[in-house]
Amino acid sequence: MSLIKDILGLSGTDRTNSTIGSKNNNKLKSAKSDKSSVVVKTDISPEAKHLLELKNEASQYLDKVKDAETLSPEQIDQIKERISSQYYFDSQVIDQIVEKMLRTVKINRIK
Repeated sequence: MSLIKDILGLSGTDRTNSTIGSKNNNKLKSAKSDKSSVVVKTDISPEAKHLLELKNEASQYLDKVKDAETLSPEQIDQIKERISSQYYFDSQVIDQIVEKMLRTVKINRIK
């Protein structure tokens, strides 16, 4: 018998000791499983909750910015030129813009 088995009382030939050893092992296993089911409750301060809300809000805005379409400098110059020439004051152009805006709103509501 080895020194560890002597100390723990585990003997390969002595059935009573091995039964006790297996019972102890079962107790250890059930204790380990009990520890894994323990729920630890933590209190989060109102400041931390507020910071988490701000972080989530900032993340949403960042996602919107990433998904937004960007205009090239040439497109911006073209828009400025159209504004100065009063292109956007034509009733047909206004109708086209309104239709496009309504389509955009409908698409955003679907998402």
